[in-house]
Amino acid sequence: GDNTTTPTIAETTPAPVSYDPDPTDTIPGDAYASYGSDTTVAALIRSTIQAAEKDMLSGVPAEQRKFKYHAIDLDKDGKNEYMVALYTPMYCGTGGCTAYLLNADGSVNSRFTVVRFPIYVAATATEGWQDLVMYSGRENRIVKFKGGKYPSNPSTLPVYKEALPDASYMLLNIWEGGPYPSFSF
Repeated sequence: GDNTTTPTIAETTPAPVSYDPDPTDTIPGDAYASYGSDTTVAALIRSTIQAAEKDMLSGVPAEQRKFKYHAIDLDKDGKNEYMVALYTPMYCGTGGCTAYLLNADGSVNSRFTVVRFPIYVAATATEGWQDLVMYSGRENRIVKFKGGKYPSNPSTLPVYKEALPDASYMLLNIWEGGPYPSFSF
């Protein structure tokens, strides 16, 4: 008997490749949420973060240069801003991680330190921008837009005493398997 097998059509014809912006995780490409998986947006964010972090990058190995983002319109102008998490150990410490808020054009609006994810969007607004709730300094803090940006160190801000908004107002729930692909910068 001949033990060689003839390849079937299924073996020789590649299956259609579904879009998967992050093949390194276990989330299938069609399971990502549109607010965090657009590769065109990721390219815009990548160039901004590379420029903003350029003084640090020489000391950051490639596998530590990762971000996840959430597109949301925080100033109600009809264009999304981008909340960006730099979540690798090089950008996180015991107090939390570094995050950026980028404007719709990709420019830096605000840079945050010592932030734990997720971030919540509060029902209130200041100067036309939604207030944010960030966990920092072992408390939820209310982060209000002032003078063109949000304050950079939430741990020094007033404690947010109300109940957290529901999950639909949650940004970057990245530690609990939220549907956010990783992008490199």
